[in-house]
Amino acid sequence: SAEALQKLNEGVALDPTHQRSWLTLGFVNSQLGNTEQARTALTNASQTGTDEEIHQSALKMLESLPKAQ
Repeated sequence: SAEALQKLNEGVALDPTHQRSWLTLGFVNSQLGNTEQARTALTNASQTGTDEEIHQSALKMLESLPKAQ
């Protein structure tokens, strides 16, 4: 929902190093069809933080996104 995106965007603005927030933002954007926003958030999730499980989840979600044209 728009409210979820707003809260997630506020969260990453407050703490841009919070890996799970980036992952969730990427997931929500991908579910809403916002492919480029999802790609950006998931890339940040894969490059931020040290949680290997989140890192791997972000990479898998990135692979499943439609290719950029």
